[in-house]
Amino acid sequence: MKYCNMITVANAKVATYDHSSKLAMEYPGEDIFTSARDLKILGNTNHIALLADFGKQSSFKNALRGIDTTLILSLTDTDSDHLLCCRLLPLKMKRSECCIRQRINFPIVFDHSRPMLRYNIRISAENGECLLDIPFRLYDLTLLKLLPTRFYSPLSASITTCGGLVPKKTPGKDFDCFDNYLHFALSSLLPLSVELPELQLRLVKPDGTELCSYVTPQRNTLKDANNAQDNINVRVHLGTCCESPRGEYYAELLSMGYPIAGMVFSTAGEAVEGLWTGADTEPIRNYTPAAAHRRLQSIYQPHAITTKDCTGCRPSGFGV
Repeated sequence: MKYCNMITVANAKVATYDHSSKLAMEYPGEDIFTSARDLKILGNTNHIALLADFGKQSSFKNALRGIDTTLILSLTDTDSDHLLCCRLLPLKMKRSECCIRQRINFPIVFDHSRPMLRYNIRISAENGECLLDIPFRLYDLTLLKLLPTRFYSPLSASITTCGGLVPKKTPGKDFDCFDNYLHFALSSLLPLSVELPELQLRLVKPDGTELCSYVTPQRNTLKDANNAQDNINVRVHLGTCCESPRGEYYAELLSMGYPIAGMVFSTAGEAVEGLWTGADTEPIRNYTPAAAHRRLQSIYQPHAITTKDCTGCRPSGFGV
């Protein structure tokens, strides 16, 4: 029986690992997977893992039968269109089951000839019909000679409007969630020939809840084509704050899981124009609301405190 129109694939996550990684020792290791689509590889990386939820289409959920089929999973180098690995996944679901989670491992040998690789995992039905494509990129740290903590460095941070004419350190009670953007200006040590990897944005709200999303940095080559490495922007609309309480926020950028920049702002009190720079754009080590408050108060009482306890640390590693 053909099941291609009856199967759904959701929450697909990809990870890389080697024989000594935690992911190699835990199965399925759900907590280790993230939604990232830009991943790192090292000299000993030899596996790619996929975690996904396989379910039934809503029109098939009430059917008086289960599913017994085999899916085809193919790993392809997108740049060369070369098939690297193919796996068969037997999929059996009882009548009472609506969804099952499966992990599939792809053994692979990297030749470490390119600093960035574009790969794709295609999940197909028995008849070859594509159910889902999962594109992702791999960054070879061995060739780049950089750790993710060195991919980017913060230059400034601010809250801007759609026109972006007057940046603010904090918008205060003038905050407009429909027209305010979080803006980080960054520099990068990555070669211009390498596409900029995504960054994760962590936003801590006044009530302590967190929102996480992935953002794509943009090179502003129109501003200065000869200095593109120092003209990288991350701009995020703050519409998610519309229904949030007024108060102090902390925004942090992470590169492949490592914090590389942070800023605080408030949607209450007085607005302060200007840019956060220097140590005030570093991630807050061991973040607490009190530490964020101290950094924010420095713009109202600039000589009352220092930002020494707010400065983020960067793990040691190779690279300049």
